[in-house]
Amino acid sequence: MSLLIETISCIDGKLQNLFWHTARVNKSRSILFNTTDKLSLEKTPLPDFVQKGKWKCRILYEQKINGVSFEPYVAKEIKTLKLVESNIEYCHKYEDRTIIDDLYQQRGDADEIIIIKEGLVTDSSIANILLFDGFDWVTPEAPLLEGTMRAELISKQVVTPKKVLQNELFNYQKLMLVNAMNPFDENRTLDIQTSVK
Repeated sequence: MSLLIETISCIDGKLQNLFWHTARVNKSRSILFNTTDKLSLEKTPLPDFVQKGKWKCRILYEQKINGVSFEPYVAKEIKTLKLVESNIEYCHKYEDRTIIDDLYQQRGDADEIIIIKEGLVTDSSIANILLFDGFDWVTPEAPLLEGTMRAELISKQVVTPKKVLQNELFNYQKLMLVNAMNPFDENRTLDIQTSVK
């Protein structure tokens, strides 16, 4: 089995959204390794160089933490997305992303993909999807991976989980991709009619 990975945003020396990251790590450990003890990500050592700026913290783990690394965060510009169908299973965040990367290679000239599973909208290759219908933001109720930013937004009632069929996608007006490094920000919305292929 591949190592599991947790990606956490570190801004000016502070790890973000730790409650939800810790919950996902310990849920995965419980399911995959039958662990009962809890890891505390608050104890993650932070090097001096992450005290300024935005960094991507990567924690590799199984039953225990195997390694921690930091790299500067560089945002990926996404303007277009292609629909790609798959019966993929990816309910835990693994270091080995081969199955996701293979789908990403099907994007053609688009910047990113939207994975369709059994006729349902799920996720992109790197983020959960939010959709705006003109009144409210929703997120697919059955994502491939339950993201930590998605969990926080649901808990704060910023977004609502909803079944989103592929043939309903173009009924929505806007789309936003969110993950640990990219929180809810309406400046990052995309027009569905012009961005989805």
